[in-house]
Amino acid sequence: HGLYHSVRMQKNGYSNTLIDNILGEGLAMHFEIEVTGGKPFRHWTSIKNEALAKVMVRAKKEFYSTNFNYDDWFFGSKARSIPRFAGYSIGYSLVNKILKVHGATPSQLVGTRSKKLVTSISL
Repeated sequence: HGLYHSVRMQKNGYSNTLIDNILGEGLAMHFEIEVTGGKPFRHWTSIKNEALAKVMVRAKKEFYSTNFNYDDWFFGSKARSIPRFAGYSIGYSLVNKILKVHGATPSQLVGTRSKKLVTSISL
């Protein structure tokens, strides 16, 4: 997981926007599964269905912001009503779609920029 982040950062630079971070985490999670053959951790998929769709609408408003709060989106914020692990759940879900569209593995997409990945799926 950490290795994926390191290689992705080396190829694409530092993640500046919320969507960069969401996709980076989603790709790293899927890479971990690719390498270990394991299953996703519960918190990666803890938000589902309608709840995921609802938090996704909120996240989209900040996707391209460089002035977002990482902790709010990935660890939750009661003050902002952002559920715990929202960024991870969104990332896991989006990358799942991206992998299907590209017919690729996370390791094959390590150098692909977030903008290209996002435009390949309908949000």
